[in-house]
Amino acid sequence: MIGGSEFTMDKKGGDLSQYFGKTARQNKQAELPVHTAEDPYLSVNGELVTWGEVDTHIDLLMLNSPLHIPPEATADEVQQIIANTRAKYAEKLANMYVRNALFAQLARKEGITISSNELESAIADSMSRLPENKRRKISDEVYAKDTFFKRDLENYQLTLKYRQQILSTNIVVSAEEIAGAKRLREVEIHDAIATNLTLRPRMEGWLKEIRAGKRDFAQTAFDFSDCGSAADEGDMGEFDRDCVLLSPLKDFVFSSSTNVLSDVLETPYSYNIVKIIERTYDRDDDTPEIPVTAHIAQIMLEKVPVPEPLDDDSARKFVFSKKLGVATVELQRIQLKAAKIQSAVKIKILDKKRPSAK
Repeated sequence: MIGGSEFTMDKKGGDLSQYFGKTARQNKQAELPVHTAEDPYLSVNGELVTWGEVDTHIDLLMLNSPLHIPPEATADEVQQIIANTRAKYAEKLANMYVRNALFAQLARKEGITISSNELESAIADSMSRLPENKRRKISDEVYAKDTFFKRDLENYQLTLKYRQQILSTNIVVSAEEIAGAKRLREVEIHDAIATNLTLRPRMEGWLKEIRAGKRDFAQTAFDFSDCGSAADEGDMGEFDRDCVLLSPLKDFVFSSSTNVLSDVLETPYSYNIVKIIERTYDRDDDTPEIPVTAHIAQIMLEKVPVPEPLDDDSARKFVFSKKLGVATVELQRIQLKAAKIQSAVKIKILDKKRPSAK
Protein backbone atom coordinates (compact mmCIF):
# COMPACT_ATOMS: atom_id res chain seq x y z
CA MET A 1 0.00 0.00 0.00
CA ILE A 2 2.90 2.32 0.72
CA GLY A 3 5.86 2.67 -1.61
CA GLY A 4 8.68 4.88 -2.70
CA SER A 5 11.86 5.79 -0.93
CA GLU A 6 12.20 7.63 2.35
CA PHE A 7 11.76 11.35 1.89
CA THR A 8 12.07 14.17 4.38
CA MET A 9 14.51 16.49 2.65
CA ASP A 10 14.82 18.19 -0.70
CA LYS A 11 17.97 18.05 -2.86
CA LYS A 12 19.39 21.08 -1.05
CA GLY A 13 19.02 19.34 2.31
CA GLY A 14 16.20 21.58 3.47
CA ASP A 15 13.43 20.19 5.66
CA LEU A 16 10.17 20.03 3.69
CA SER A 17 8.00 18.60 6.48
CA GLN A 18 6.57 22.08 7.07
CA TYR A 19 4.70 21.74 3.78
CA PHE A 20 3.08 18.37 4.50
CA GLY A 21 -0.61 18.11 5.29
CA LYS A 22 -1.52 21.25 3.36
CA THR A 23 -5.06 21.46 2.01
CA ALA A 24 -5.93 23.69 -0.92
CA ARG A 25 -7.24 26.30 1.53
CA GLN A 26 -3.79 26.46 3.14
CA ASN A 27 -1.89 26.26 -0.15
CA LYS A 28 -3.35 28.94 -2.35
CA GLN A 29 -0.94 28.14 -5.19
CA ALA A 30 -2.53 24.75 -5.78
CA GLU A 31 -5.26 24.45 -8.38
CA LEU A 32 -7.27 22.08 -6.18
CA PRO A 33 -10.80 22.28 -4.82
CA VAL A 34 -10.88 23.97 -1.43
CA HIS A 35 -11.89 21.35 1.11
CA THR A 36 -12.12 20.70 4.81
CA ALA A 37 -11.65 17.40 6.64
CA GLU A 38 -15.41 16.80 6.70
CA ASP A 39 -15.98 17.43 2.98
CA PRO A 40 -16.85 14.44 0.72
CA TYR A 41 -13.89 13.01 -1.18
CA LEU A 42 -15.56 9.93 -2.62
CA SER A 43 -18.90 8.16 -2.40
CA VAL A 44 -19.40 4.61 -3.72
CA ASN A 45 -23.05 3.56 -3.66
CA GLY A 46 -23.59 5.80 -0.65
CA GLU A 47 -20.46 4.73 1.26
CA LEU A 48 -18.71 8.02 1.97
CA VAL A 49 -14.99 8.76 2.33
CA THR A 50 -14.08 12.23 3.59
CA TRP A 51 -11.12 14.39 2.64
CA GLY A 52 -9.89 14.13 6.21
CA GLU A 53 -9.47 10.37 5.84
CA VAL A 54 -7.64 10.49 2.54
CA ASP A 55 -5.49 13.51 3.50
CA THR A 56 -4.16 11.52 6.46
CA HIS A 57 -3.13 8.70 4.13
CA ILE A 58 -1.59 11.08 1.59
CA ASP A 59 0.48 12.58 4.42
CA LEU A 60 1.85 9.10 5.09
CA LEU A 61 2.61 8.51 1.41
CA MET A 62 4.32 11.87 1.09
CA LEU A 63 6.62 11.08 4.01
CA ASN A 64 7.70 7.83 2.38
CA SER A 65 7.98 8.77 -1.28
CA PRO A 66 10.57 10.63 -3.31
CA LEU A 67 10.02 14.23 -4.36
CA HIS A 68 12.22 15.91 -6.93
CA ILE A 69 12.69 19.55 -6.00
CA PRO A 70 14.85 21.68 -8.33
CA PRO A 71 17.72 23.32 -6.41
CA GLU A 72 16.55 26.77 -7.49
CA ALA A 73 12.92 26.26 -6.41
CA THR A 74 11.33 28.99 -4.28
CA ALA A 75 9.16 28.24 -1.25
CA ASP A 76 6.02 28.88 -3.32
CA GLU A 77 7.28 26.54 -6.06
CA VAL A 78 8.01 23.84 -3.48
CA GLN A 79 4.45 24.18 -2.20
CA GLN A 80 3.14 23.91 -5.76
CA ILE A 81 5.16 20.73 -6.45
CA ILE A 82 3.92 19.16 -3.23
CA ALA A 83 0.33 20.22 -3.93
CA ASN A 84 0.51 18.73 -7.44
CA THR A 85 1.91 15.50 -6.01
CA ARG A 86 -0.89 15.35 -3.44
CA ALA A 87 -3.43 15.85 -6.24
CA LYS A 88 -1.96 12.92 -8.19
CA TYR A 89 -2.11 10.72 -5.10
CA ALA A 90 -5.73 11.78 -4.51
CA GLU A 91 -6.71 10.60 -8.02
CA LYS A 92 -4.72 7.37 -7.87
CA LEU A 93 -6.14 6.42 -4.46
CA ALA A 94 -9.70 7.12 -5.58
CA ASN A 95 -9.39 4.82 -8.60
CA MET A 96 -7.93 2.02 -6.48
CA TYR A 97 -10.54 2.50 -3.78
CA VAL A 98 -13.49 2.31 -6.17
CA ARG A 99 -12.39 -1.09 -7.52
CA ASN A 100 -12.01 -2.61 -4.07
CA ALA A 101 -15.13 -0.99 -2.62
CA LEU A 102 -17.44 -2.34 -5.34
CA PHE A 103 -16.24 -5.93 -4.88
CA ALA A 104 -16.34 -5.55 -1.09
CA GLN A 105 -19.99 -4.51 -1.31
CA LEU A 106 -20.76 -7.64 -3.34
CA ALA A 107 -18.91 -9.73 -0.78
CA ARG A 108 -20.88 -8.32 2.12
CA LYS A 109 -24.13 -9.08 0.31
CA GLU A 110 -22.95 -12.71 0.14
CA GLY A 111 -22.30 -12.69 3.88
CA ILE A 112 -18.51 -12.65 3.49
CA THR A 113 -16.71 -10.89 6.33
CA ILE A 114 -13.21 -10.05 7.51
CA SER A 115 -12.43 -10.63 11.16
CA SER A 116 -10.34 -8.20 13.19
CA ASN A 117 -7.60 -10.83 13.40
CA GLU A 118 -7.57 -11.19 9.60
CA LEU A 119 -7.36 -7.42 9.18
CA GLU A 120 -4.52 -7.15 11.69
CA SER A 121 -2.72 -9.96 9.88
CA ALA A 122 -3.15 -8.13 6.56
CA ILE A 123 -1.76 -4.93 8.10
CA ALA A 124 1.22 -6.84 9.49
CA ASP A 125 1.81 -8.42 6.08
CA SER A 126 1.72 -4.99 4.43
CA MET A 127 4.21 -3.70 6.99
CA SER A 128 6.53 -6.67 6.45
CA ARG A 129 6.87 -5.81 2.75
CA LEU A 130 8.34 -2.42 3.58
CA PRO A 131 12.11 -2.00 3.91
CA GLU A 132 13.22 -1.95 7.52
CA ASN A 133 14.03 1.76 7.47
CA LYS A 134 10.41 2.45 6.41
CA ARG A 135 8.97 0.20 9.11
CA ARG A 136 10.85 2.19 11.73
CA LYS A 137 9.21 5.37 10.45
CA ILE A 138 5.67 3.97 10.37
CA SER A 139 4.38 2.79 13.71
CA ASP A 140 1.20 0.88 14.51
CA GLU A 141 -0.11 4.12 15.99
CA VAL A 142 0.14 5.81 12.58
CA TYR A 143 -1.80 2.97 10.97
CA ALA A 144 -4.41 3.14 13.71
CA LYS A 145 -5.06 6.77 12.81
CA ASP A 146 -5.18 6.10 9.07
CA THR A 147 -8.76 4.92 8.64
CA PHE A 148 -8.60 5.25 4.84
CA PHE A 149 -5.78 2.71 4.65
CA LYS A 150 -7.62 0.28 6.92
CA ARG A 151 -10.90 0.66 5.01
CA ASP A 152 -9.23 0.11 1.65
CA LEU A 153 -7.22 -2.84 2.95
CA GLU A 154 -10.37 -4.43 4.38
CA ASN A 155 -12.14 -3.93 1.06
CA TYR A 156 -9.19 -5.52 -0.74
CA GLN A 157 -9.27 -8.56 1.53
CA LEU A 158 -13.02 -8.88 0.91
CA THR A 159 -12.33 -8.65 -2.83
CA LEU A 160 -9.88 -11.55 -2.58
CA LYS A 161 -12.40 -13.62 -0.63
CA TYR A 162 -15.17 -12.86 -3.11
CA ARG A 163 -13.00 -13.95 -6.03
CA GLN A 164 -12.05 -17.13 -4.20
CA GLN A 165 -15.43 -18.08 -2.74
CA ILE A 166 -17.84 -16.83 -5.41
CA LEU A 167 -16.26 -16.08 -8.79
CA SER A 168 -13.87 -19.03 -8.83
CA THR A 169 -16.61 -21.58 -8.11
CA ASN A 170 -18.17 -20.89 -11.52
CA ILE A 171 -14.96 -21.42 -13.48
CA VAL A 172 -14.40 -24.75 -15.22
CA VAL A 173 -11.21 -25.65 -17.08
CA SER A 174 -11.60 -28.25 -19.81
CA ALA A 175 -9.09 -30.84 -21.00
CA GLU A 176 -8.96 -29.04 -24.35
CA GLU A 177 -8.05 -25.76 -22.65
CA ILE A 178 -5.27 -27.49 -20.69
CA ALA A 179 -3.86 -29.03 -23.87
CA GLY A 180 -4.10 -25.68 -25.66
CA ALA A 181 -2.24 -23.90 -22.87
CA LYS A 182 0.57 -26.46 -23.01
CA ARG A 183 0.89 -26.07 -26.78
CA LEU A 184 0.95 -22.28 -26.49
CA ARG A 185 3.63 -22.46 -23.83
CA GLU A 186 5.78 -24.67 -26.08
CA VAL A 187 5.54 -22.03 -28.81
CA GLU A 188 6.45 -19.27 -26.32
CA ILE A 189 9.49 -21.24 -25.15
CA HIS A 190 10.61 -21.88 -28.74
CA ASP A 191 10.18 -18.22 -29.72
CA ALA A 192 12.04 -16.95 -26.66
CA ILE A 193 14.99 -19.28 -27.26
CA ALA A 194 15.07 -18.38 -30.96
CA THR A 195 15.07 -14.66 -30.17
CA ASN A 196 17.86 -15.00 -27.61
CA LEU A 197 20.01 -16.90 -30.11
CA THR A 198 20.02 -13.81 -32.35
CA LEU A 199 21.34 -11.45 -29.66
CA ARG A 200 25.00 -12.47 -29.42
CA PRO A 201 25.55 -12.41 -33.23
CA ARG A 202 24.05 -8.90 -33.36
CA MET A 203 26.33 -7.72 -30.56
CA GLU A 204 29.39 -9.40 -32.11
CA GLY A 205 28.65 -7.64 -35.39
CA TRP A 206 28.31 -4.25 -33.71
CA LEU A 207 31.49 -4.78 -31.69
CA LYS A 208 33.47 -5.65 -34.80
CA GLU A 209 32.25 -2.51 -36.56
CA ILE A 210 32.92 -0.31 -33.50
CA ARG A 211 36.49 -1.59 -33.22
CA ALA A 212 36.99 -1.01 -36.95
CA GLY A 213 35.74 2.56 -36.65
CA LYS A 214 32.73 1.85 -38.88
CA ARG A 215 30.12 2.25 -36.13
CA ASP A 216 29.78 4.81 -33.32
CA PHE A 217 29.42 3.33 -29.82
CA ALA A 218 27.29 6.17 -28.43
CA GLN A 219 24.90 6.25 -31.38
CA THR A 220 24.48 2.46 -31.30
CA ALA A 221 23.66 2.60 -27.59
CA PHE A 222 21.16 5.40 -28.21
CA ASP A 223 19.47 3.58 -31.10
CA PHE A 224 19.46 -0.03 -29.93
CA SER A 225 20.39 -0.53 -26.26
CA ASP A 226 17.69 -1.95 -23.99
CA CYS A 227 19.29 -0.31 -20.95
CA GLY A 228 17.79 2.85 -19.48
CA SER A 229 21.14 4.50 -20.15
CA ALA A 230 20.35 4.48 -23.89
CA ALA A 231 18.91 8.00 -23.59
CA ASP A 232 22.38 9.10 -22.39
CA GLU A 233 24.14 7.29 -25.26
CA GLY A 234 24.92 4.38 -22.95
CA ASP A 235 26.55 6.48 -20.21
CA MET A 236 25.92 4.75 -16.88
CA GLY A 237 27.96 7.08 -14.68
CA GLU A 238 30.65 6.22 -12.15
CA PHE A 239 30.89 3.02 -10.10
CA ASP A 240 33.17 1.92 -7.26
CA ARG A 241 34.40 -1.51 -6.24
CA ASP A 242 31.40 -2.10 -3.97
CA CYS A 243 28.90 -1.55 -6.78
CA VAL A 244 26.15 -4.02 -7.65
CA LEU A 245 27.14 -4.66 -11.26
CA LEU A 246 26.75 -8.31 -12.25
CA SER A 247 29.99 -10.23 -12.10
CA PRO A 248 30.83 -10.51 -15.83
CA LEU A 249 30.58 -6.73 -16.13
CA LYS A 250 32.19 -5.99 -12.78
CA ASP A 251 35.09 -8.36 -13.50
CA PHE A 252 35.92 -6.41 -16.65
CA VAL A 253 35.38 -2.95 -15.19
CA PHE A 254 37.53 -3.59 -12.11
CA SER A 255 40.28 -5.67 -13.66
CA SER A 256 43.92 -4.78 -14.28
CA SER A 257 43.24 -4.73 -18.01
CA THR A 258 43.89 -1.49 -19.84
CA ASN A 259 41.29 -2.33 -22.48
CA VAL A 260 38.63 0.34 -22.77
CA LEU A 261 36.15 -1.81 -24.70
CA SER A 262 35.02 -5.24 -23.54
CA ASP A 263 34.21 -8.29 -25.57
CA VAL A 264 30.54 -9.26 -25.63
CA LEU A 265 29.73 -10.10 -22.00
CA GLU A 266 26.87 -12.43 -21.12
CA THR A 267 24.85 -12.28 -17.88
CA PRO A 268 21.82 -14.44 -17.02
CA TYR A 269 19.66 -11.57 -18.27
CA SER A 270 21.49 -9.84 -21.11
CA TYR A 271 24.39 -9.41 -23.52
CA ASN A 272 26.55 -6.34 -22.91
CA ILE A 273 29.40 -4.38 -24.47
CA VAL A 274 31.05 -2.18 -21.83
CA LYS A 275 33.14 0.88 -22.60
CA ILE A 276 35.49 2.38 -20.02
CA ILE A 277 35.29 6.16 -20.13
CA GLU A 278 37.66 6.72 -17.20
CA ARG A 279 39.27 4.70 -14.42
CA THR A 280 40.81 6.04 -11.19
CA TYR A 281 43.47 4.23 -9.16
CA ASP A 282 44.82 4.36 -5.62
CA ARG A 283 48.58 3.87 -5.85
CA ASP A 284 48.80 3.36 -2.08
CA ASP A 285 46.33 0.48 -2.28
CA ASP A 286 47.49 -3.13 -1.90
CA THR A 287 46.51 -3.65 -5.54
CA PRO A 288 47.43 -0.36 -7.24
CA GLU A 289 46.81 -1.85 -10.69
CA ILE A 290 43.10 -2.41 -9.86
CA PRO A 291 40.87 0.65 -10.41
CA VAL A 292 39.03 2.15 -7.44
CA THR A 293 36.30 3.77 -9.52
CA ALA A 294 35.25 3.53 -13.14
CA HIS A 295 33.07 5.71 -15.32
CA ILE A 296 31.43 3.41 -17.87
CA ALA A 297 28.97 3.20 -20.72
CA GLN A 298 27.30 0.14 -22.19
CA ILE A 299 25.26 -1.28 -25.02
CA MET A 300 22.86 -3.91 -23.70
CA LEU A 301 20.43 -6.30 -25.35
CA GLU A 302 18.04 -7.89 -22.87
CA LYS A 303 17.29 -11.59 -23.09
CA VAL A 304 13.67 -12.64 -23.47
CA PRO A 305 12.73 -14.63 -20.35
CA VAL A 306 12.22 -18.29 -21.24
CA PRO A 307 9.07 -19.52 -19.47
CA GLU A 308 8.90 -22.87 -17.73
CA PRO A 309 7.05 -25.67 -19.56
CA LEU A 310 3.58 -26.52 -18.30
CA ASP A 311 2.43 -29.90 -17.05
CA ASP A 312 -1.28 -30.69 -16.71
CA ASP A 313 -1.57 -29.23 -13.21
CA SER A 314 0.31 -25.98 -13.91
CA ALA A 315 -1.57 -25.59 -17.23
CA ARG A 316 -4.89 -25.94 -15.41
CA LYS A 317 -3.83 -23.30 -12.86
CA PHE A 318 -2.66 -21.01 -15.66
CA VAL A 319 -5.96 -21.28 -17.56
CA PHE A 320 -7.95 -20.95 -14.35
CA SER A 321 -6.09 -17.75 -13.41
CA LYS A 322 -6.69 -16.21 -16.84
CA LYS A 323 -10.39 -17.06 -16.79
CA LEU A 324 -10.73 -15.69 -13.26
CA GLY A 325 -9.07 -12.49 -14.41
CA VAL A 326 -11.46 -12.15 -17.34
CA ALA A 327 -14.45 -12.83 -15.08
CA THR A 328 -13.20 -10.21 -12.62
CA VAL A 329 -12.81 -7.54 -15.30
CA GLU A 330 -16.23 -8.30 -16.79
CA LEU A 331 -17.94 -8.14 -13.40
CA GLN A 332 -16.14 -4.91 -12.62
CA ARG A 333 -17.39 -3.43 -15.91
CA ILE A 334 -20.95 -4.36 -14.99
CA GLN A 335 -20.51 -2.92 -11.49
CA LEU A 336 -19.14 0.36 -12.77
CA LYS A 337 -22.09 0.81 -15.11
CA ALA A 338 -24.59 0.27 -12.31
CA ALA A 339 -22.72 2.03 -9.50
CA LYS A 340 -23.59 5.42 -8.06
CA ILE A 341 -20.18 7.05 -7.73
CA GLN A 342 -19.53 10.65 -6.79
CA SER A 343 -15.99 11.92 -6.60
CA ALA A 344 -14.17 15.17 -5.98
CA VAL A 345 -11.35 13.94 -8.24
CA LYS A 346 -11.20 12.27 -11.65
CA ILE A 347 -12.05 8.55 -11.75
CA LYS A 348 -10.26 7.25 -14.85
CA ILE A 349 -11.73 3.75 -14.73
CA LEU A 350 -15.25 5.04 -15.33
CA ASP A 351 -16.54 4.80 -18.90
CA LYS A 352 -18.82 7.82 -18.57
CA LYS A 353 -18.85 11.09 -16.72
CA ARG A 354 -19.95 11.04 -13.12
CA PRO A 355 -21.08 13.93 -10.93
CA SER A 356 -18.61 15.39 -8.48
CA ALA A 357 -19.06 14.77 -4.77
CA LYS A 358 -20.84 17.68 -3.10
